[in-house]
Amino acid sequence: MLGDIERNPHWAATKAAYRFFDNPRVTEHGVMAGHFAATAARFKASEGPVLILQDTTEFIYSRESPGKIGYTKTINAGRYKAGQPTTRTLCGVLMHSSLVVTTSGTPLGLSAVKFWTRRKFKGTAALRRLVNQTRAGAFPARSFTWPAVHRWRDRSSSLTRTSPVPLGATASLLEWLRHSARECRLVVVSSAAVYGAHHAGAISEQANTQPMSPYGHHKLIMEQLCRSYTDSFGIRATILRLFSVYGPAPRKQLLWDLCVRLGRGQREVVLGGTGKEARDWIDVRDVVRLLARLARADDAPLKVLNGGSGIPTSVAEIADMVTKAWGGDIAVRFSGLVRAGDPLSLVADVGQLAAIPFSWQIPVQDGITHYVSWFKGQAR
Repeated sequence: MLGDIERNPHWAATKAAYRFFDNPRVTEHGVMAGHFAATAARFKASEGPVLILQDTTEFIYSRESPGKIGYTKTINAGRYKAGQPTTRTLCGVLMHSSLVVTTSGTPLGLSAVKFWTRRKFKGTAALRRLVNQTRAGAFPARSFTWPAVHRWRDRSSSLTRTSPVPLGATASLLEWLRHSARECRLVVVSSAAVYGAHHAGAISEQANTQPMSPYGHHKLIMEQLCRSYTDSFGIRATILRLFSVYGPAPRKQLLWDLCVRLGRGQREVVLGGTGKEARDWIDVRDVVRLLARLARADDAPLKVLNGGSGIPTSVAEIADMVTKAWGGDIAVRFSGLVRAGDPLSLVADVGQLAAIPFSWQIPVQDGITHYVSWFKGQAR
């Protein structure tokens, strides 16, 4: 926007634009109000549940005095002549937005947006714990699916790192539901990470929650926050603990890393762990169907469900599926080194999910083949 202003040949219009932004009566909410109203109108004209997809966008600038704008993150800037790695701090603005889409993928517009920046960039571990406050929903709804994560990046761009669940945003949404849309049912996407690493066999929803990772702890806190609003204010919520979701787009984790190495021509691949680690793999297309199903009316004030198939598949079996779908003579072996906190088995008990009823349609073999085909297509 500022670039367009600066390129404007009419200086009077340029000054007017800067005065507009400098006016204390011009607020972020006022500028976005028209967008939110248009989203609300499209929502009212639509039918069925909607999904709210969150994403964080970085606007990067080059400035002699970056402190006047703020900072976003540090990046790898190569190495010094002596070989030591060096980093560079980027200057810019961050935008966290919530996009409303139908279950068929049609965008209806923005329901929330927040701009912010960092005045300093010191203490990376501490900054990762910071939570940005996105606005609560901008219109009444029949049902919401709330991912409550910063990035799947965020459904379909690159998954760069695990970020803390924005608990402040979840609390804001719950407050809005409490005051403005009590008839709405909230579908909360949680994770099997809340169970931790101490379970064997199929894990039921009543199993003890002993998260090992910060991600799992944040997810459990989010669940407890939703539970408190159900108990205290009558908010209706369904908490879905997803297991090992896979599918095209995320650029991290086992499938991506393995395909990247195969794409580089490696014909002998060494993976961490033993290969015996069992996971409950579910295709993201089936997950979307499940979310749409759970968004339908339900009288239960709070429901906790496992989002898994109940079928264990070992990492070695997944690697074998990937290499066969890739083609060629490829050997995969495992280092035997297991990271602390990694569960040997993370598989769902599906009794409650089957009672809804709901059934998974995409076998793991077919889903993995589809993923490899997608990877080769986008790599061209």
